[in-house]
Amino acid sequence: MIVASMASIHIREIFQELARRGAKDASPFDSEGEGFFVEIDFHDEQHTRIAMAHDAIDSEYANKVLSVETGFGTALMLFDEAGLLKSIELC
Repeated sequence: MIVASMASIHIREIFQELARRGAKDASPFDSEGEGFFVEIDFHDEQHTRIAMAHDAIDSEYANKVLSVETGFGTALMLFDEAGLLKSIELC
């Protein structure tokens, strides 16, 4: 029997770690009016080049931005020219 495990982290833990590192704008709870912005960067230029070279482009998502509201503010999902997830931004 194969048992799989999954790493998991809650967004509040990410806020706490960034704040511990001194990022004053990393938490919607502690920004003291300075604004709020967190980016989770997935972009890997090598993966994009490989996808483009093999014509493995997801045209549904290529160069698109999806915007959704969350309990923490607006989440933006940005995709690169191959349709790969580039980043998730919370603001």
